[in-house]
Amino acid sequence: MIINKKKPGGSFGAKQRCGIQIFGGGGDDDEWGAPIFTGRKMKKGQTDYDLVKRWVRYCMEQHTASCRAAIPTNRTRFLELSLRLIDVNRGCVVPVPHGGCRYFALSYVWGSVISLRLSKANYTELSQPGALSSAGADLPKTITDAIYFVRNLGETYLWVDSLCIIQDSLDDKAVQIPNMDIVYQSAVLTIVAAAGKDANAGLPGARPWSRQSTQVIAKVQDMTLSNVQRPFHWGMPESAWSSRGWTFQEKVLSTRRLVFTDSQTYFECPGATWCEDMAQEPFNAETHKIHQDGDMSTFPSTDAASQSPFGRYGKLVEEYSMRNLSFEKDAIDAFSGILSMLQPKLDGTEYIFGLPECDLHTALLWNPQFGCPHVRRDKSKVPGEDATMDLDFPTWSWAGWQTHVDYRTARAGGSLEGLTIPRTTLYMWMPDSQQLRRVGDKGTHGDQSKTLARQDSGAVFRQITSSGLPLDRAFLYFITHSARFRGDDDPSEHQKDWFEPKLYRIRSASGDEVAHMSLPTSWHKNHRAAEFVLLSRDMSDDWGPRMLNVLLVEWDGGQIGYRVGMTLISEDHWNTAGPVEKLVCLG
Repeated sequence: MIINKKKPGGSFGAKQRCGIQIFGGGGDDDEWGAPIFTGRKMKKGQTDYDLVKRWVRYCMEQHTASCRAAIPTNRTRFLELSLRLIDVNRGCVVPVPHGGCRYFALSYVWGSVISLRLSKANYTELSQPGALSSAGADLPKTITDAIYFVRNLGETYLWVDSLCIIQDSLDDKAVQIPNMDIVYQSAVLTIVAAAGKDANAGLPGARPWSRQSTQVIAKVQDMTLSNVQRPFHWGMPESAWSSRGWTFQEKVLSTRRLVFTDSQTYFECPGATWCEDMAQEPFNAETHKIHQDGDMSTFPSTDAASQSPFGRYGKLVEEYSMRNLSFEKDAIDAFSGILSMLQPKLDGTEYIFGLPECDLHTALLWNPQFGCPHVRRDKSKVPGEDATMDLDFPTWSWAGWQTHVDYRTARAGGSLEGLTIPRTTLYMWMPDSQQLRRVGDKGTHGDQSKTLARQDSGAVFRQITSSGLPLDRAFLYFITHSARFRGDDDPSEHQKDWFEPKLYRIRSASGDEVAHMSLPTSWHKNHRAAEFVLLSRDMSDDWGPRMLNVLLVEWDGGQIGYRVGMTLISEDHWNTAGPVEKLVCLG
């Protein structure tokens, strides 16, 4: 039962809600047999370790369809990873035992805490038994609590990024970071530190009397009642953990999560969401049947059957782009585990600055969410032929911008496939190899893609090398058509003065309205004329006029183009504008 408590002034709000629940077993300590959705007495000041063990064991034994299916089958990748773990009993960093082992993983917010991290210099030292115990003062509270919790749960191994990846080794990071899908999917359980804002917040309830008990129990006639602890879906969106970029993929990739909050501990898996203060577990035949009859989980599936692989990709990019990063250069690294997870479903595609090469034409069709400012990011480290290169994020990738990404145009109907017909051939120039490679033509366009006029890459190469364009930077090249339009002097109506970016009408030379675009006022003031380049034909609407996907581009000295935005323009308006053929170098 939920009671809405009024705020001063008479309004109701979620934070003022108070829940009351009935105890199913009379309020005794042992509530294993309590009817489902009745209250349970929580252990004072500490998480119930026995309950956690039962949660994990039940999921592993009974959730065969929903949870075992989430575990990766690529055992070869796991063994080739050369994973390191913390042995919580010996207090040191060790290589994963031969043949693999059972281990837990930790997901937490680093914050600005300065603490002990694995490095080339201390790797040997931290591999000695007792090294982490003696270095306890240098370990943040969240990590020491996690070690304590895993040890007292009767487990042996724990994976923690700061102590299991060599932090000053680009080579080790280049191997480990793209394989975060294997790390988190292979863990028996991911411990989520959802309390506090940094690595010193700890795990409330991991140790005796480490959290304040807020459960109040009262007897009313023949009933035992208690207040309901804050529901999981109320508190989590407000946590620092739910706002950070790196923790997003840790959330998506984990098969099971044990979430520590200030009030209680929650268990999540694809098959269930359970908590300490309410009996929700199907630990007996009656509740097991109830559980099987309905989906009681809010766990986000990493294999959403209702979405195509590209639809899933677009949705995950949208959600990830709403998270914050301490270092903008991590924009792709912090998402790379998800890219690896999706790769087999995308026909083993490679990624180009976070975009799947197999359907690059469609992956280019992102936009900032309406009303969301967008700012260029810092540089990115990308793997080259012989070494890692430091490159600017390109403007054509969502990773190149600090913004909330909107892929809805591209993934209309939950799918990306078949919604575009390329009108140009894309080439990628990588400066390390000084080679030009055709990209983006491995998608699922069927016979329609065969009608494209494929430019000879040798001819394109000659145009590029003779154009005077810089050959020491990564660019996307294509021969296409461009056309000029103009933006209105003033933004569309009903927009507040402070609202940025603003929505502007795009018009033809004759004044016809051809499109709307969300543009920063500062950009629009200096660019009345707008040049667009053609990418592809939109196929999402068979009934309306033929629409073309076009990029608004600004030029650096007339040679290098930079993406400003994307929109749709009808083929009739495009042809009327007098498009001309052009070699586009997009940076």
